[in-house]
Amino acid sequence: MRLIPSLVSISMLLMPTAAVSGQGFDVIVLGALGGIQDGNLSSYLIRPHGDRNAIACDAGSLVNGLKVAQDKGVFGDVKVPEGSTDSVIGHVLKNDIKGYLISHAHLDHVQGLVIASPDDSNKTIYGLPSVSAQIEQTYFNWKAWPNMLDRGQQPHLKKYHLEDLKPGETKDLAGTTMTVTPFPLNHGGAESTAFLIESGDDAILCFGDTGPDEVQKAFNMQTIWKAVADKVKQRKLKAIILLS
Repeated sequence: MRLIPSLVSISMLLMPTAAVSGQGFDVIVLGALGGIQDGNLSSYLIRPHGDRNAIACDAGSLVNGLKVAQDKGVFGDVKVPEGSTDSVIGHVLKNDIKGYLISHAHLDHVQGLVIASPDDSNKTIYGLPSVSAQIEQTYFNWKAWPNMLDRGQQPHLKKYHLEDLKPGETKDLAGTTMTVTPFPLNHGGAESTAFLIESGDDAILCFGDTGPDEVQKAFNMQTIWKAVADKVKQRKLKAIILLS
């Protein structure tokens, strides 16, 4: 796995260099914190190495994160098509990001997505049903923001298709060579999500906000570790991302 720093460097659990096989993933950090630092909220672009088609794991900071990444030279190889009115940032937002995995609907994990939605391209937002419902009811409801979704409060502007994920069931990520398998987490009473993202034989695990099973009074972490144990043994799990 290759880590492309944007706003900050992050600590990740990596396999020893000698153990890494295949091409792995590129991870571009658009935001790495939670709370009040509104230019640096959780969002990670994940894509197979050598493939521009990415998924965003959470979207607390989106356009600002892309701008910082550009300033650091991350998108130096991006060529905006002749005749396009898009900037490099606009091109990456509309063309390279194929969809959003939203772990939970707290504002510091969706703010960038909501604000960028009028200028974004049509794509899919993936989440567990409870997370999708919160996105629909809390944000895209014609009160907090126009309804950019294909369901919920009329009229539907249909910028985004809201796709409900089933726990433990693998789903293709449209427009990419990746799949995702969601695992429910508990975040202080709110449902959160861990996403197992796979491409070929490679996998990366992206955790939304949560805590230990003992504290959360659940068995979520135990379920996830059992699900990925064979991938760890086979050296297919390239990294674990812990969101703030």
